[in-house]
Amino acid sequence: MVRLVLEGVDAFTEALKKMPDDFATRVHGIVYTTAEHTVSELKGAYPPRRPNSRSRFEPLQNVWYVESKDKGPLHPIAKVAHREILADWREHGTKPRVTKKGWGRGRMPPAPVFVPIVVRDRRVMNQILVELAQQIGLTVTGG
Repeated sequence: MVRLVLEGVDAFTEALKKMPDDFATRVHGIVYTTAEHTVSELKGAYPPRRPNSRSRFEPLQNVWYVESKDKGPLHPIAKVAHREILADWREHGTKPRVTKKGWGRGRMPPAPVFVPIVVRDRRVMNQILVELAQQIGLTVTGG
């Protein structure tokens, strides 16, 4: 028989009950504001499609959006996503392409834009959330 004893859960529950009511709404606002800011940066980082392009896809600038994946009032999740496969190709590149006759058509080299922008924005958001948690009296430790 295995017995699991969790100590400090009651104190943690009481601390959660004492948190200000607006904490959850402020956290939610910070997460979604950061996601919208990331989308606007991504729209500016990707080039517009050529006007004479015969592609049936949307221009790369207009494919980014924020998707809500919330898991409760204290667990907001905002996913930044795209609607076009060309955005994925631009980030990761393509493998070398050949015609049916074996003629090489080259490959599209990766041009990562998404990851650096998201990492930078997420780092700033996490710092703001840590400061907010410390303002209301929570102890935040790294690790």
